[in-house]
Amino acid sequence: MRRFYISLIALAIIPLLLLLTAYAATPYMVQWGAAQWLTAQGFTGITLDIERPEWNELRVRQFRASKATDSADLLLETGSILIRFSPLKVWATQKVDLIELPASHLSVRLKDNVDAQQPNKPEVYLDLASFLPAVWFAAVPADQVRVGELNITLDYPVGLPDWSLKGALLVESEQLYSRLRFYREGLDLGWGDLELAADNHFNLRLLQQDTPFIVIDGNLKAEDAVVLHANQLIDLQGLGHWLHRFMPDMDIPALSGSVSTQGTFSLPLQAALSPDTMLSQLVSEHRFKTQASLKGMSPVLSDVALNLGGTLRVSDKRVAATLNKGNTVTVVKPQLPDIRMKQALVTLKRPIAFNAEIGRDGIALTNLPISGSLTLSPISQGKHRAVVSPVEFSVDSADLVQHQYKGTISIARLSLDVPDQRLPDISVKTDFDVDPQVLNTTFDLNTLELPLRIAGRSSTDLDRMSSAIQWTLKAVDITGFEKQLRTYFSAVPAELTLKSGRLLHNGEAKIRNAKMHVNYWNAINHADLTWNKTELNDVVWRSSGRYNENGWLNDRGTLKIARIFSGVEVNSLKTKYRITRHPSGEGKIKMAPVTAFLLGGDIQISEFETALAPLNVTTSVELQQLDMAEILKLEQQEGLSGEGRLNGQFPIVFDKDGLRISDGRLTADAPGGAIRFQPDGSVAAYAAANQGLAMALGALENFQYDTLEIKLNYAPDGTALLNTRLKGHNPDWNKGHPVDFTINVEENIPDLIRTLQFADELTEKLEKRYRD
Repeated sequence: MRRFYISLIALAIIPLLLLLTAYAATPYMVQWGAAQWLTAQGFTGITLDIERPEWNELRVRQFRASKATDSADLLLETGSILIRFSPLKVWATQKVDLIELPASHLSVRLKDNVDAQQPNKPEVYLDLASFLPAVWFAAVPADQVRVGELNITLDYPVGLPDWSLKGALLVESEQLYSRLRFYREGLDLGWGDLELAADNHFNLRLLQQDTPFIVIDGNLKAEDAVVLHANQLIDLQGLGHWLHRFMPDMDIPALSGSVSTQGTFSLPLQAALSPDTMLSQLVSEHRFKTQASLKGMSPVLSDVALNLGGTLRVSDKRVAATLNKGNTVTVVKPQLPDIRMKQALVTLKRPIAFNAEIGRDGIALTNLPISGSLTLSPISQGKHRAVVSPVEFSVDSADLVQHQYKGTISIARLSLDVPDQRLPDISVKTDFDVDPQVLNTTFDLNTLELPLRIAGRSSTDLDRMSSAIQWTLKAVDITGFEKQLRTYFSAVPAELTLKSGRLLHNGEAKIRNAKMHVNYWNAINHADLTWNKTELNDVVWRSSGRYNENGWLNDRGTLKIARIFSGVEVNSLKTKYRITRHPSGEGKIKMAPVTAFLLGGDIQISEFETALAPLNVTTSVELQQLDMAEILKLEQQEGLSGEGRLNGQFPIVFDKDGLRISDGRLTADAPGGAIRFQPDGSVAAYAAANQGLAMALGALENFQYDTLEIKLNYAPDGTALLNTRLKGHNPDWNKGHPVDFTINVEENIPDLIRTLQFADELTEKLEKRYRD
């Protein structure tokens, strides 16, 4: 019986002794097990100094281990580690209550990854599902893990910046909280807060002075792939401050506003460890919205506001993106030399979509159609002002790889306001085709209130920065055109009336090194017009000019007028001219002789040359073989006729003082001619009561003259002195006794013309009144 009790006592004591032995051996067992596990993971130089435990605590005085790989050398060091546990709980759940590390340091020295570039090296894959928070939260051997001071150092190869992270970490209640401060080359870049949960939810915040500027919130799921569903919000002002600290030498514009995205990142469950391969397996799909302001982006774009939204998808070295219809970019008060404008607003008229390959040199965009409008506030330069309707533009084809673009720009209405001058509104449409070497355009320019339509084309060598431009004015029917022109140009005379004709124009220009050379051609065909009461019929004008890069202008032209009638009919007028303007602005005109038919004879104005301002013309008018019969017809007197030929010359000077004619003379050809006047009854009755008139009429019934001479002098004030001498005889009157008529007349011609015009106008008004 006694042995039985001793056996029972022994059975009771043995477990207790085993427990005491296990408790006493715990430090050595933990040390040995940890060393074996670390060795299996490739760690060497393991130092693990464990104190004898208390009944519910285990302390590690020092821990150190290192590991060398092809890509990096790792060194992990900690100070004392406190492990607090409940023995029963450990046996039941294999978990301790607390693991506490007051300080821990991880040093990673990265190497130049030469082996990674070897094509025959087998790829290493990771089972990403095992890295989900839900998985490794379940593997955490403690209810709570605290790291009071966590230091991570990333030592990159020469030429790359080094990074370090300092902060703390806490794991409890299936939640991980971490705050780390980032350093780049010793420069403080701010804090990052990370929260992870066992349900695979995470939240990451990057902070500047305790204010988050990037927030990422999302969930991880593992089905056919590991998918991260994430919402991101970026505060651009905070990001700008962070970038300035990160890259202090970079000229970063002042940012404000936000960027928000919603979408997914996904990787296959078996993902490559190689970063390049992993990136090629990554699929990213996001929607984004940006409301931002950029200040100081460039001297011109000093204040830019962005309102952008769209989608972005990146997968397998391809990128697909859209920018939504209605996206806007606003430039506030663009800083243009001598130009004032409140803002310029660009609006997308249709979505922009592209799908391109990501090559070694970046994204290769080969087709990027764009359609939008540019709304400009009124533009001012000095006293000049322009109001532009929305500029519609479209890029039908854009190859960002070859830098080739085709598209259209159109302006429905452009209004120009200049001092003391009203200008017609215009519309512009341009088609362009550009590649790295050449910009080609075709254009149409129309005036909305005038019948002016210009079509043309241009070609610009972008390497040499030289351009060639050609343009043509669509033929203009000038009937009534003067009425439209007077709305804009007060210089169009009120006396001018255009009855028919066509205006033609075309030109070409070459521009190189900011210098321009222009050739142009003008024409008016078969125009009929009146100037006051002067009629001009079948007017034909031709002009060609050249403006060279030095500022010289040369214009040559011809003028032909089939008929001019102003009481006297002039036929077949012809002349040529040449206009030259110096770069200083001074110009001159050289007129070739003007020839025409007048009163059965010829008239010619001698060639002359004068400055354009002020005019200083010296010439002469020559009359040859004027027909006396045609001259007498001008009197429109019944019974008056004659015969003979007249020749003459009138020297003319026109300058700043006015018109001057000196010693003008018109004489009859030898042997003279005849003047015959057979008055009607009323004139004869009047002459019967006037003896002097009766004698004169008697002499003129068959007056044979041998001398007819008219002298004219005309002063700039309008005073004309006319001396007329008529000498001959009437063989049927007074026995053919010689007759010598001399008449001297002095008259102010402008006053006389005004008087006659008033008399004509009064007569017309009276006749009209009685007709009505």
